[in-house]
Amino acid sequence: MTGETQQRGGARLNLPRDLQAVYCIARMGAVTTPTIGNLFYGSPHTARHGMARLMKLHLVRTFARAAPSFPCWYAATPTGVRWVVAETNCPVSELRVLSSLRRVNLSALAMRNRFWASLILAARQNETVALSLFRTEAELRRLWEPGIPLVPDAMVVLGNATSPERHATWFVELDGGTERLTTWREKARAYVALRDGRSLYGVTDWELVVLVPSLRRGRNIALVLHDGGAGAFSFIAVAEELSEGRALQPLLWRATELATMPHREPTDALCHALVNRDVGTGRPAVGRGLSTERSTAIG
Repeated sequence: MTGETQQRGGARLNLPRDLQAVYCIARMGAVTTPTIGNLFYGSPHTARHGMARLMKLHLVRTFARAAPSFPCWYAATPTGVRWVVAETNCPVSELRVLSSLRRVNLSALAMRNRFWASLILAARQNETVALSLFRTEAELRRLWEPGIPLVPDAMVVLGNATSPERHATWFVELDGGTERLTTWREKARAYVALRDGRSLYGVTDWELVVLVPSLRRGRNIALVLHDGGAGAFSFIAVAEELSEGRALQPLLWRATELATMPHREPTDALCHALVNRDVGTGRPAVGRGLSTERSTAIG
């Protein structure tokens, strides 16, 4: 399909936006209207209309809800994935087709997607920092090698738009508030063991960020990471604070500092190794975002 608009299946397809949206949905696995609306449609209301069109085109599907008050989740169809691959030439391994949500941890998926979308929005608004790569847990599992004791929930690589050789790699852990602190002690020991210069999913220079539901929970995890020796390279962030395009703002605590000074304000940012000025205030970069081809903005 070429051109700005196409007629197909009785519904109108708007390009390139709809191609970008389907690619995003297939990369994220499943999304809600607030996530996809913020990225491509301006609002959840407009996104619902956009998703209705894509459903008529058999590019996107939705799932039955237990109650009308529950959020509606959308996923790419096999037809949608084939269309994205044909139009963008991206590897099919990047994309997911979900036929059911029964085994999906929706709260963790929602937390990850909000963070991912916030990174995309922040990169669009910042003229220095670019989102170079976002790998999901499923992608990291395919890269797993014997001797690696854990699989993070995501991997993020941020680049410097003016100095391509500069980059920052983060491994991301999502905490919903229910994981036992004994599990975090085991993770702290594992991450410390991996800081001896060994390659972790292809990189040796990396830091860890833990997204938590509340500052109280963050302080508890910070204490565990600090006591386990991982506090110096681990950072804590309240997930909601990093949403809505604020992902690059100085809203992170170094775990050691939060553990020893629990009332300290956050001062670190995901891009602290890339820029020496406040982030999130740059002029919107023209063209920064998803293209009709495989997009670096979504990783």
